[in-house]
Parts: sequence; structure tokens; C-alpha cells
Amino acid sequence: LETLLQEFPGTLFLVSHDRAFLENTVTQVIAFEGNGILTEFGGGYDDWRRFTEQRTTEKQAAKQAAEKASANKTFKPAENKKSSSKLSFKELKELESLPDKIEALETEQININISLANPDIYRDNPDDAKALQLRLAALEQELAEVLNRWELLESRR
Repeated sequence: LETLLQEFPGTLFLVSHDRAFLENTVTQVIAFEGNGILTEFGGGYDDWRRFTEQRTTEKQAAKQAAEKASANKTFKPAENKKSSSKLSFKELKELESLPDKIEALETEQININISLANPDIYRDNPDDAKALQLRLAALEQELAEVLNRWELLESRR
């Protein structure tokens, strides 16, 4: 609570289990997302809940796309030569590099989550914690873009 008061000065905090009351009263939600992550969201409880469900769905779709990418990589070596005429040389090289890029982004994501899981970072280095949270959000966006690009190139094969 002390960290919240320092990070959001002048904010009135309201805690309740009455969702209808919260929806009709609050203008901003600060959600405890787990792994030491706090998410500030402008809007009511229902808005935050829809946003969270959408984000979860997008993460699952990205995970499935990554799994599909690794499966396609192992099962289609002969097909690569047949259909490579549809992609330019540059696009083929990009497509080949995307699984490694996805893996690097996911590894960075895991490392940041491990750092944010340490409660001491919020007490000792709150600026670092905020920077890591911002980077984590940027990573999610970047990972989604890379997965979309991979899917587009893979569909043109």
C-alpha cells in the first residue's frame, strides 16, 4: 500500500468486492496482475475486465502461432523449395530469422517477469520496476507484431 501511495500521489484508493458499486464509482483501476506487476487502467472495473480478457486471448493466439511456427519449421523442409518463388529472397531470409527473434523476445519477457517477481525491486528501485513494466508492455506489442509478420510471410509460402 505504501508503494501505491508513493507511485500514485493524490489518488483515492477504494477497495470493494461489490463490482456494481465499483463500476459506478471508479474512474481508474490499478490491478495487481501477479508477478509483482501493477497495471493502471483508465475506466471502470468492467472495462478493465474486458481489456484483460482480450489481452489473454491475444496471448493465447500468439502462443498458438509460435507453436505452429515451430511445428511448420520441422515438418516442411521439402515444401520450402517448391513455394519459395512466392516470397522474395529478402522475405525468405526474414522468415527464417523470425523464430529466433520470437525466442529472444520470449526469453527477455521471462527474464523481466523473474525480475519483477522479486518484491525488493519495488522497495529498493521503484524506477527500475516501472521501467521493466514499460519494457514488458513494449515486448508484448513487439512480440505480437513479429508473430503477425511471421503469419503473413508463412501464408504466402
